[in-house]
Amino acid sequence: MSLLNNSAQNNINMDVVQNISTNYRLRITVNGAAFLNKSSMNWETQGVVVKNVTKTMTVCESDHLTSFGAGMFVMPNTIDFNYVFAHMGFADNLTIYVTLIICFSLFALMMIWARINDRKDVQKVGASPMPDNKVEDKYLYEILVFTGNIAGAQTDSVVQFILSGDYDETDIRTLGDDQRKILRKADLDVFVMAVPRPLGPLQFMRIWHDNSGKGINASWYLSCIVVRDVQTDEKFEFLCEQWFAVESDDGQIERLLQVAGDDQRKEFMHLFKTTTSRNLTDEHLWFSVFLRPARSRFTRCQRVGACFSLLFLSMLGEAMWYEKEEEDPSNSGVQIGPFNMSSTRVFIAIMTNLLRLPASFVIVYIFRKSRPRKLRRSRVELALERARLANQTESDGNIKSDVTAIQPPEPPQRLPHIPSELPESQESHKKEKEKEKKKECMLPWWFNLVGWAFVAVCIGCSCFFLLMYGITFGNAKTSKWVSTLILAIFSDILIIDPVKIFFMALLLSAICKPDDVEEDDSEEDEEEMELQYDEAWLHRGGEPRKRKLMDNMVSEEALSKLRQARLKELEMWSMLKEVISYTFFLWIFLIITYSNRDRNEYLLHENLRKAFIHEGRDMDFTQVNTPDNLWNYLYNGVLGELRAGSYYNGKKPYGLRGYLNDQCNRIMGYAIIRQIRVKSYSCRIPYVMRLFEKECNSYNGILDEDSQDYCAGWIPTDSYNVNISQCSMPEFRYSTAAQLNSAPIWGQTNWYGGGGYVIHLKASTDDIIARFQELQSNHWIDEKTRAVLIEFSVYNSQVNLFGMCTIMAEFVAGGIIPSYRFDGIRLIEYYTNANLLIIICEGVFVLFILYFTLREIYLCCKQKSEYFNSYWYLAEISILAASYTAIIIYILRYFAVQAALDEFNRTFGNGYVRMQYAASLNEVYGYLVAFIVFVGTMKFIKVLRFHRTIGLLSSTLHQCWDDLSVFLIAFVLSFMAFTSMFYVLLNQRVSEFYSFFSTTETCFSMLLGKFDFNEMMTGSFVVPIMFFIFVMGISFVLLNLLLTIIILSFTQVKDDMLKQPQEDKMVEFVWHHFLRLLGQSGLRSSRPVLKPKVEVVNEEESENNVTVEEFPDKINRFLDYVNSAYFDGSLDVSSKEALKSSMYKSSTHRQNSGIPSERQK
Repeated sequence: MSLLNNSAQNNINMDVVQNISTNYRLRITVNGAAFLNKSSMNWETQGVVVKNVTKTMTVCESDHLTSFGAGMFVMPNTIDFNYVFAHMGFADNLTIYVTLIICFSLFALMMIWARINDRKDVQKVGASPMPDNKVEDKYLYEILVFTGNIAGAQTDSVVQFILSGDYDETDIRTLGDDQRKILRKADLDVFVMAVPRPLGPLQFMRIWHDNSGKGINASWYLSCIVVRDVQTDEKFEFLCEQWFAVESDDGQIERLLQVAGDDQRKEFMHLFKTTTSRNLTDEHLWFSVFLRPARSRFTRCQRVGACFSLLFLSMLGEAMWYEKEEEDPSNSGVQIGPFNMSSTRVFIAIMTNLLRLPASFVIVYIFRKSRPRKLRRSRVELALERARLANQTESDGNIKSDVTAIQPPEPPQRLPHIPSELPESQESHKKEKEKEKKKECMLPWWFNLVGWAFVAVCIGCSCFFLLMYGITFGNAKTSKWVSTLILAIFSDILIIDPVKIFFMALLLSAICKPDDVEEDDSEEDEEEMELQYDEAWLHRGGEPRKRKLMDNMVSEEALSKLRQARLKELEMWSMLKEVISYTFFLWIFLIITYSNRDRNEYLLHENLRKAFIHEGRDMDFTQVNTPDNLWNYLYNGVLGELRAGSYYNGKKPYGLRGYLNDQCNRIMGYAIIRQIRVKSYSCRIPYVMRLFEKECNSYNGILDEDSQDYCAGWIPTDSYNVNISQCSMPEFRYSTAAQLNSAPIWGQTNWYGGGGYVIHLKASTDDIIARFQELQSNHWIDEKTRAVLIEFSVYNSQVNLFGMCTIMAEFVAGGIIPSYRFDGIRLIEYYTNANLLIIICEGVFVLFILYFTLREIYLCCKQKSEYFNSYWYLAEISILAASYTAIIIYILRYFAVQAALDEFNRTFGNGYVRMQYAASLNEVYGYLVAFIVFVGTMKFIKVLRFHRTIGLLSSTLHQCWDDLSVFLIAFVLSFMAFTSMFYVLLNQRVSEFYSFFSTTETCFSMLLGKFDFNEMMTGSFVVPIMFFIFVMGISFVLLNLLLTIIILSFTQVKDDMLKQPQEDKMVEFVWHHFLRLLGQSGLRSSRPVLKPKVEVVNEEESENNVTVEEFPDKINRFLDYVNSAYFDGSLDVSSKEALKSSMYKSSTHRQNSGIPSERQK
């Protein structure tokens, strides 16, 4: 039976199919509707009409009321287990098996990945002791540093700060950890700081970094800092949300932060950013698998289990009511624009949510509220223990510790409680804290096992019923269900859930204003480390130290140098990214462009041209110059090629109906012959010639086309002859462009509309010849005919190409101008698996266009009017505009091709199928693609501007642009003057000058040395003289002047260093960074040393103590004293070599003068 699907190609005749037997199933359905008449107790059909019938449903309408019932409950899809267990083969149910295998494989891989990252997160939970803690300091603070979640927010620079309170302030402290990288993007780093005495209520924090990081890791974006007093559990927040970067914001790397009050903490923007970030990273199930906060009790593995439980339950809910809404005859609902709200939809939505949301909520609640089996040790104690062990290791190795390696403090000493000295605020704070802890509801640790049991049950049951439904649906229906499911799941994860989180954060920030946005689970999961209720600090520990801090901790001069170096580095990186991204973009686009071109297009063009034009043979269309020649060509040159002829042995070409005579190209529908006629009296005859000419019919454009209906012989119709047979011939009745699905077309002399008087070549050859003879006898082609077009399209399946064929005969005063056009184009893509690369490239191209659009909008907003100072913005805008237009044309072409193919399939290849609209769109698409390729390739001059030669070329063009503009005006005026002169002199005698446009083309060819001088001489004796002036003036004078302007500008740019491009260091920059990547010596960054300026006014040390910084000054003063006391100031103490030289000269002078030396004395 499969052979009968294509009997023509498989050469199946009636002898083969006479004795075929096969099994079949016949279903006979009698559909009707009746109601029970209770008075007569009979079933009657009056007033009940059947409106729609399906295999499983009958929809009827009634004009009277009787007993009926309705309900909102929609039964789910049923499962026939007998059928399922009998049809569980893998090959027959490939889609459902592959779907479940992929889901389980993804689940296993994500669990492995989550387990690995859970172990890494454990390292981030603890606290790091600050490297500059001192052994004698006993008072502890916990510092939580929140790095922003912005691209490039991390830093490798050394971050330092000074913390000031009401009682005291710290020295310069440094954030550091020798075991892991800190201050990463979107990370929370916890440090333990030890100070000699309490600082009191904190007020300010001055924080900065030394900009010592490499590249992008030099800058830092700080979100906020929370400082917790370990002894009193008081918390102080310092909000920042600013860059510490020389290239961003105000260019500062130092900030003075003030402790945040209640108003600042409850500001809308702060709450909105914090709530949104927290919800996306912790509340969104799928996002939180990758963005989970390290201090959360809800691990990544548990989140993966909850995600896949929700996924499988969602899949089950979709399968249970899949296509149930379409089967409901009462599914009318309320229509609001594109949205339809019906009771069936509401019920299905409620049931699917009841199936998945309660179980998912229970799983998430259990995992979040189950306390760990054993509480972790306090992170503060672990940090102190870690520092103590590190210090013991250094001591055992006889390593002397400096200021940054002093032994860390031990846990704070707990002293006996003195009730009178315990602050009331501290006591009330502890009572509030105990009350809050009592309110926290936690589940026992073994509830984690219950949660995993819920996960296993949900996934197992869902998979079982999904397999049952998949087998019940069948492979085809399951494929549609899976496609719909994938789209729904991704829309939920990527669109609906983030939008819900956004609006929830907006609501909470604007109305509720929560105060616990920074809380996490680490406090409840750790052992307590705090003073007991009967313990307190006895005193503050002495008078506070007094110090005077300078206004700026960083030198402005050093900061300026760093800013210039960083901006230059960013410019180099920006150029490098532009080169790489644009090269990849152009490579992608060239793949798309060349994939739409095929060398077989030319071969198809040549095949059609030779088949229908017959150049050099009897029926040569190019030699047609009279109507009789045209009729002869239609009889013998066209019809024979539009039908598949007999084989060489005389046998009929069975199975090749609809093919051309070459037996390779399938005609799309049938061909048409379309005539364009001119209106009567479309022009006026001069008065003096009216005695000789009675009628003038001139064609000047589409507006002059005739669109009236006629009888045979072009007799106008009226009320008397409209119904006779001679007036009903379709060839004499006008068909509009809409009816023909046609568009205007350009010939050799003019434009022609899409309508006309049409001959449909869809009968047999003999019938068409008879029709031609009848039309010829009725003068179908006469003096008002302005063009006759033969139009058809073919498809060649061997090379997947369409052939668009247009053969045109234009009637002018001198006879007929023949022309033709054959185009081989590819309109059907992706017919092989090899074209998967093209699909990917097209998707990447769209993403690139979106990226370039956002980049240009950003640059325009950033640079404002300076953006339009460079002419390259025209190239950028041109590429984007042409790209968006090409995308739209591509989509329109796709739908046009699909419409034509649907019509072709609907009529089984026998109907009228017009491919001109799709071919026109394809032609426009080709022009746009060519324009993008041209402009995009030319843009490489800008992209490769870092190359010295190309940079010099670009600078030269920029230098001479004003002169070139003036020269261009002069050149255009001179060229147009010569063009006008040649057009006036030669348009009557030389074919290349018959129109102004062709004259312009010919003049450009003359500049290139391509012309026929002998033919030009026949036009006029003046032509040789003007031709000589044209060559001398344009070719020699103006073109040499152009070269002179460019060479002069090039010399100026080459001699002037300021005008040369500064981007030529790009190669050196990339090379040095490549060497640095390999571990070799790269760029030598001369970063200035950033030293904090701190002056100690009153300290425990004596004012006479000499510090290391004062030692060089003391030595200089000592040398000055020795020079003046013993050498009378004759020594040069400016340098070591000068000191030696001056001492030798002084000794010689003393010996010559007889002055005894010190040793002699």
